Amino acid sequence: VNIIERTEKLRSKLFQVNKDSLSNKRFEDLALMINDLEENFIEKCAELSETLILGDIAKFAKELKNISQKYDCENLSSYADNMLEKLKMMDIVQLNNYLDYFPILVNDIKNIISEEE
Repeated sequence: VNIIERTEKLRSKLFQVNKDSLSNKRFEDLALMINDLEENFIEKCAELSETLILGDIAKFAKELKNISQKYDCENLSSYADNMLEKLKMMDIVQLNNYLDYFPILVNDIKNIISEEE
């Protein structure tokens, strides 16, 4: 399976970005959020994907939830809620998929923002 097919599979199975919920946000706020995610979460997510330590994943998901509230981003909030739900169910396979998907999610939001500009 090539990377594009895997990306589309993750998008369709896990999470679809809701463009409408982004369109009414201030560009500056969304740009700050993307910057925050890229600087503080992408690398951490890659590490978690390798270690799969549930306590660390829970902390990561809660931090994402806080960021989603700070920037009022429903997409990020839903994504974090989904991760927390998978943690409760101890669904390691799905958690790993969500971790793999995180950089794609950030990129999707970034692309939507650039279209809105």
